[in-house]
Amino acid sequence: MITGTSQADLAMIMIASNAGGFEAGWAVEGSTKEHMILSNTLGVKKLIVCCNKMDATTPKAFCEKRFNEIRDEVKLFLKKQCIYKKAKFLPISGWTGTNLIDDELAKKDIPWYYTNKKKYIALTIVQMLDKTKPPKRPTDKPLRLPLQDVYKIQGIGTVPVGRVETGIIKPGMIASFAPVGKTAEVKSVEMHHESLDQAEPGDNVGFNIKGLSIKDINRGNVASNHKDKPCDQVRRFLAQVIVLNHNMIQDNYTPVLDCHTAHIACKFNTIVCKVNPATVPSATSVTWSRRSRSGSRRTRRAASSWCPPRRWPWRPSPTTRRSAALPSATCARPSPSASCSPATSSTTTAAAARSASPQERTRRRRRSSRTKTTSTGPRTSSRSSKCGAQARGGWHACASLLAGKMRLL
Repeated sequence: MITGTSQADLAMIMIASNAGGFEAGWAVEGSTKEHMILSNTLGVKKLIVCCNKMDATTPKAFCEKRFNEIRDEVKLFLKKQCIYKKAKFLPISGWTGTNLIDDELAKKDIPWYYTNKKKYIALTIVQMLDKTKPPKRPTDKPLRLPLQDVYKIQGIGTVPVGRVETGIIKPGMIASFAPVGKTAEVKSVEMHHESLDQAEPGDNVGFNIKGLSIKDINRGNVASNHKDKPCDQVRRFLAQVIVLNHNMIQDNYTPVLDCHTAHIACKFNTIVCKVNPATVPSATSVTWSRRSRSGSRRTRRAASSWCPPRRWPWRPSPTTRRSAALPSATCARPSPSASCSPATSSTTTAAAARSASPQERTRRRRRSSRTKTTSTGPRTSSRSSKCGAQARGGWHACASLLAGKMRLL
């Protein structure tokens, strides 16, 4: 289903209109909602909703009230999900053939559908499909053809099969297959057992190649023109991932993705932003955040065409590029009840102060003025609170030393 849906230009879903039929498919155990979300996830831009079994509605056959009930419920769901805002709704009956091809029978069974053209579209399924405009075919772009399968036909040879996404494929072309890096000559191109001079985007074709076996190329490989920007394997890429139902997605998460016809494991190196389509219908103002090396979270606002910040790979400032060696320290966080030697704490704090940047020194002076510290330490009344404060001071010193070493690296 995933492969067929990803290759479609239009989605048509059938909803049972009989008593209890719509409620069963619309419940949690049903699959009506899942199929509509999955079609939008796989890139299908248009949707036609057919309310079938209109001859079995209650309290009477071809009930207008039942059709409006189903249409309003589905429209509300699509509006909440921010998908298919221009979905079309048609009442049909596969048992009687109403509103499928000819509208003569439909005008007798569902006259309310054809008389009120301001409220309904008043078209059959065939008329609706003929009226729908196909999407623009990107013939000016380089050839990209994801392989759906590879066959070995007796007397012909190796025949890869797939849908042309962009570009044009012709006989005599040198095809390159990624990521395996194999090349072969295209001997012929066929669609529905008919030879073609060329295949354009949207055509499901099979093409005979010379010099490769079915063991050299597999499902999920991408064919391209060897002389016009051939595709190659990549290690990382920026992508938009639509999640159906998952709550534990974070950096370094490794799911199995369906990318065209490929079914492969990918690792989320960095999650740039998370967008909820219900609350953010447009991507003109998206807030994304990332965690810096010191642990603080930085939040920025990106425009509609997102681009990474200029200083994404962190570089040390000129004040931190020092050749002097830093004193070694153990970066293990002490417990709050642990004791700390005043001499060790003062030595470590002094070393950290010398290696800190001017901004860090300013923050420390402000922090010390707020806590009203003296040269002997914070004013405490008990020995346990004093040891705890010294332990926390030792931890900040260790963290500052670690940050200084990271700057030098």
